[in-house]
Amino acid sequence: LQMILPYQLNLKKSVQFSLSISSLLRFVFYSYLKSAESKSQGNICKIGEAHMKRAALHNLGCKVNAYETQAMQELLEEHGYEIVPFGEKADIYIINTCTVTNVADRKSRQMIHKARKRNPEAVIVAAGCYVQAKQEDADRDIDIVIGNNRKKDIVAILAEYKERKDGARGRG
Repeated sequence: LQMILPYQLNLKKSVQFSLSISSLLRFVFYSYLKSAESKSQGNICKIGEAHMKRAALHNLGCKVNAYETQAMQELLEEHGYEIVPFGEKADIYIINTCTVTNVADRKSRQMIHKARKRNPEAVIVAAGCYVQAKQEDADRDIDIVIGNNRKKDIVAILAEYKERKDGARGRG
């Protein structure tokens, strides 16, 4: 076991135990994540060379928005993003907006401002009806605007944004 895995299980020889392979792998992976997390800076967890970004999503509006928010969350999770509650500090905040009423417009703006206040360095993504219908009123706190027809492309859009931002840093 010690030859295969770079971890030492400090178990006494006299201890009898039964451990399935899946339990062992979960233990090793969890241990690796915890050690990487303790070595990482801020709220980005290093896994090898990749960084696990923390994303928080908030939904405003109808059942369709709720479904699409869930779908975006699943896409992000599939691509290695850690999903955290909207009230926590995150690297990316995604607000799925609504514009059915003036109250919905106001709530959309409030959530965008709350996200920016929570982490001024975060990427703020505004998706949905409000930002699509009111593009001329786009808030300066929004980094990325995604219309209803592009929500399925959230992972690619975030990657493109990061590439542009990293490229701009390299030239500056």
